[in-house]
Amino acid sequence: MFRRGFAASLTLTMLAGCSSMIQEGSVIQVRKDFGNGDYKQCIARADSARRHFDENSPAALDAELLFYKGQCLDFDGRKAEAEIFYERLASKYPTTDWGLQAAARLKENRSKDK
Repeated sequence: MFRRGFAASLTLTMLAGCSSMIQEGSVIQVRKDFGNGDYKQCIARADSARRHFDENSPAALDAELLFYKGQCLDFDGRKAEAEIFYERLASKYPTTDWGLQAAARLKENRSKDK
């Protein structure tokens, strides 16, 4: 009985570890796309990666993906859409570096509009 419970627990732990590695790999790809200026691909990858997130996913990765999506929309000239992501990020993760950067971008963009 102990062995089955242990094996099941070990399997779940390994699956969670694999899921985390996949999520981190997705973030790396998003960073590369952004760095290459491939904003449309970056947005698609960020959306795809976030669909695989759940309540156990690292908040820092989710925040980073939201920020990159906002940046890509912003740099692609889609300012209104970018602001939605900056607002979401700043309210969901207000004390993180990503949330603070999003709030700063939002403030900067709005001051340019005046």
